[in-house]
Amino acid sequence: MFIKQTHLKRGKRTYTYHRLVESVRTAKGPRQRLVMSLGTLEVPKSEWPLLANRIEEFLKRQESLPFGSYEVDELAREFAERIERKQLRKQSETSVSGEVGEVYLDESETDHCRELGPEYVGHSFWKRLGMNSILKELGFTEKQCCLSAVQVVGRLVSPRSELGTVAWFERTALGELMGGMLKGLNEDLLYRVSDRLYKKREEIEVRLAQRERELFSLDESIVLYDLSSTYFEGLSLGNEKAEYGYSRDHRSDQKQVVVGLVLDREGFPKAHTVLKGNTRDPETLSGILDILEKRVEEKRVTVVMDRGLATEKNLEIVRERGYTYIVATRQKEREKWFPEIEKEQFVTLRENEKGEVEVEGQVRRLEEEVVVLCHSKRREAKDRAIRERFQGRFEEDAERLQKRVESGKLKDEKKIHQAIGRLRERYPRVARYYKLDLVAGERGGWKFHWEVKKEDVQKDDDLDGMYVLRTNRLDLSNREIWSLYVMLTRVENSFRYLKSTLGIRPVFHQKAHRVESHIFISILAYHLLHSIERQLREHDDTRSWSTIRDILSTHDVATIVHKGTNGKVYKIRKATKAEPTHEEIYKRLRLSNIPIGAK
Repeated sequence: MFIKQTHLKRGKRTYTYHRLVESVRTAKGPRQRLVMSLGTLEVPKSEWPLLANRIEEFLKRQESLPFGSYEVDELAREFAERIERKQLRKQSETSVSGEVGEVYLDESETDHCRELGPEYVGHSFWKRLGMNSILKELGFTEKQCCLSAVQVVGRLVSPRSELGTVAWFERTALGELMGGMLKGLNEDLLYRVSDRLYKKREEIEVRLAQRERELFSLDESIVLYDLSSTYFEGLSLGNEKAEYGYSRDHRSDQKQVVVGLVLDREGFPKAHTVLKGNTRDPETLSGILDILEKRVEEKRVTVVMDRGLATEKNLEIVRERGYTYIVATRQKEREKWFPEIEKEQFVTLRENEKGEVEVEGQVRRLEEEVVVLCHSKRREAKDRAIRERFQGRFEEDAERLQKRVESGKLKDEKKIHQAIGRLRERYPRVARYYKLDLVAGERGGWKFHWEVKKEDVQKDDDLDGMYVLRTNRLDLSNREIWSLYVMLTRVENSFRYLKSTLGIRPVFHQKAHRVESHIFISILAYHLLHSIERQLREHDDTRSWSTIRDILSTHDVATIVHKGTNGKVYKIRKATKAEPTHEEIYKRLRLSNIPIGAK
């Protein structure tokens, strides 16, 4: 074998290509046969013979110590693997089923093992959602569709940087599942396709929502809206949206962006938005409603929101747009409705498996609204535990301050008042439960005294577990109102998946458009994840994608190499036999046990 250089002129430009060829004898004399096109080589011409010889050694499986540069050896290994895959595909097209021959068992081996299971499922649902068709409608080439699949399926299976995704791709069978379309994958190609996906994000979301609506017969009369945030590693000086703000990740030391997400009642994403990190929740609603008007075909839509968005101004905006709403009121409004609560009027909204009441409620019907007063035993225990934890910390710090003042370590009146102010500031949740006094001592100096306002504590104790829902849907019962409101947990679960499983947190990109494309790719991956889990739930399988992914990671594809007694070498590229746990998952997902392209 040797490497041959060719030149191709197109217009005014001349392109240089390299080919690996070998000499063969024919009836017409010696001829050169193309083994594989190598594209454009960056290896010096002096090392071409070395590269060709090394490729041939890898193909013949000759055991020898590496020689030459490490880069040449690695490049030779990559080319040899590509030639083998090409030969295997050609053999599978021409081989006769049932061929029998004798082989040396002690010389049989397994080669080129690649992870198959999670990638097979991810790529299958990429195709099931019609992503290739959607992207082609938007002008993507076949290769760009494959690159997009690598980004999204990679985010689904093993989220990492673009460079890390390239390394992951080489260790999996995803390339074979796509028909070997991608050669010479690198992070620059992934960055470029990410930029292209970002530019087309609105059209992609619209078409994807239409596809899911048809595929799963989705109801769009209920939409769920909530917000979260994701923080940055680094200074993010090149991103105008990166700001300090209220961090749901408890990372107030880092800049962040706010992410708004809209789901339908089945949990499928309808729209998302990326906003400045210091954006207040109520300020986001108008923009997301503008997006919804263009994407949701249903005319009668009910928007379900949490208390952070439930301002009177926002509710008026929802009414003006012709929508209805179900919201939780802010915590302070519980006190307004507390005198209205009559314990004997509570009706059960949810029971546990033992038949015990978990959530109960009672309704108040007004002229234009319905109010549901809800009480959750689980939430009551949680509220009380949080309050008692902060009370304990407050009292420990108050006792320390008291000892410092009494011992004379803190004498200055101004500094004592500052310490009291810091104490209140540190525990705003419980500071109102305490009366704090600073009085002059009989023999000079100061005395700091604190005591609990038992009436205030008892008042909040009675409110633990209580929350209030409001809606202008007058046709719903209190159970229906509550059931629709608790669907908001689906948005919370979506953000949990995006942050933990799909790599949205933290963000390492520094440019604004790269940050938004990073978030968009994770949301596309969530479309696949949610479709997979929904398909499993149809069979009462409630396992998470993380669990399914780990189970399927043991399903591989490998090349089995046999040396025949007739001197031939037989190579068979085949998926390992699916284990019962694999078969069960594939069956529930309506997939073949033997992935296409990996037989």
